[in-house]
Formats: sequence, structure tokens, C-alpha cells
Amino acid sequence: MDPQADEVEPQDIAHALSMLCRWGGHCKFFMSVAQHCVLVSRLGRTLEEKKWGLLHDAGEAYVGDMITPIKRHLQEYRDVEKKVIAAIAERFGMSLPWPDRVGEADGIMMATEARDLMTAGCLAKKGEPDPSIKIEPWTQAQAKFEWLNAFKALFTQKDDGPRKLYTVTAHYPVANILLDVEVKEGDTDEAVVLAKQMVTSEFSEEVMLAAIQWSFN
Repeated sequence: MDPQADEVEPQDIAHALSMLCRWGGHCKFFMSVAQHCVLVSRLGRTLEEKKWGLLHDAGEAYVGDMITPIKRHLQEYRDVEKKVIAAIAERFGMSLPWPDRVGEADGIMMATEARDLMTAGCLAKKGEPDPSIKIEPWTQAQAKFEWLNAFKALFTQKDDGPRKLYTVTAHYPVANILLDVEVKEGDTDEAVVLAKQMVTSEFSEEVMLAAIQWSFN
């Protein structure tokens, strides 16, 4: 396997991680790897720590999520994952190894998830739960949205025109409508709120028509 940096896209990572459940699915509620990465990123203290917090499990978008007790016994899997992480680092201009704080934050979130999403007998040995964080699982669509939003906020690039922050896709089966809405730097707050509604809420006909009108302006 020879992963290449130019094959890595943030949209692919966000989608795949938002579809993967933490803990191999052995939790009370669905919590995506994408949500986990966003929360780890928020525990970073420097920009590099925040970036790597968001990307530390990005390799799982391409090789799948393997629970740690099993991963320890699969050296070949770990070797492949390292190659993928190296390609991701190259793609986004990051340096390896990542900062120690990323591992610490990962352990804190693992312990916090164990406290809130697992049975009382489950123990996470990598860290202590954060008493200020209460895990409220996001939907798949919200997790994808939040991951991309965090990515765009952290990996900013200056150019001559408005910078596209993210694209929101919404499907309305009754009307057979599929919308791709681009939210750009400088858009009004109302437009951003509407884009969030499109992926996190049920919509009335009035809201849907507003979304259609805005998306094609």
C-alpha cells in the first residue's frame, strides 16, 4: 500500500469519520469518530495541537476504526495506518510526530466518553475524564459539519477572493431535491444559521423554500 498526499481530501475524511462509531459500536449511543476528533482538537492549547487533535484519527477514514485492544496485536495494520497518517501530514503541511498534548487530550476524551457512553464497569486507562465536558452525541450530519467547520477554521489560507468555508448538502426526499450549499467567508450570519439548519433539523416547507432560494443566489 502506497498512499499519496494528493489522494487525501478533507471532505472524504469528514464524511468517513462521521460514519464511524467510537468504541467499535459498544456504547450506549452512537458517537462518531468525527465528533471525538473535534472534541480532542478543542483541548489543544496551540494551533498545531488543535490541528493534530482534529487529524489524529484521520487515518481511520481510509483504513477503518480498529479498537485499541485488537490494534495492539495487528502490526501490519499499524504499519499501514502510519503510512496513511504520513500522507495526511504531507497533504496538510503538518509535522510528525504530533505533540504530546494530542495524546493527552485523546486520553482525556477517551475517559470522558467511557464515563458518559459506557457501562459503569468500563475503565479507560489513558487519562481522567474532564468534569467540564458532558458528551452529547451528534448526528452523523452534524458531526460531518462540525469537523469540516473546525478544519476550515484551523487550516485557513489567504487568497484573492472569498474563501469557501464548507459545503452543506441536504436531501429532501418528498420534493426529490438535493442541495449543495456553499458557505463562504463574508456570508451573513443568517446564511450560516440556515446552512446549519439544513443538516441538523427537520424543515417546514417555508424553511425549505428559503434554503432553495438562498442556495441559488
